[in-house]
Amino acid sequence: MVSTTTKKHRPKRPDARPNGKRRLKAKQALVKKLEAKDLKVTRIPKSEQIEREVSGVLRKPKTPASDIRSRALRKLLRQIEALADKQKAGEVLNDAQKTKLSRFDNVVAELEELLDVDLGSDDEDEDEDVEDVADKSDESPIKRKKVKKQR
Repeated sequence: MVSTTTKKHRPKRPDARPNGKRRLKAKQALVKKLEAKDLKVTRIPKSEQIEREVSGVLRKPKTPASDIRSRALRKLLRQIEALADKQKAGEVLNDAQKTKLSRFDNVVAELEELLDVDLGSDDEDEDEDVEDVADKSDESPIKRKKVKKQR
């Protein structure tokens, strides 16, 4: 669209309506005429101030380091189980995945120590159940621990 011009002088405000600058100057002139007692009070005196109650949590409570570490160890266990399933399915694992698989016993031991829980068992009855599961040739050591943990 082509713009056209009228070539006529167009003043900003042909009538006497005040623009922003004029309004500001008028307001400042009024303030200068006022005395100190007529000015607005912008500060509330201490005697009239009311203390507000805290209505929410200001900060999240910090999670203990043991919770963070246990979450990380559980995640690592899930990853190791997924790798064991892949290996069982016949996929070839690279060196990093094999080293992660080999860390299983250490991770379980650290998780037991951290949570003060025995994921393994010391009872003879449960050991027999684990041996029955171990007799199956297609079960991995990870699955044996998992079955043991469920009981």
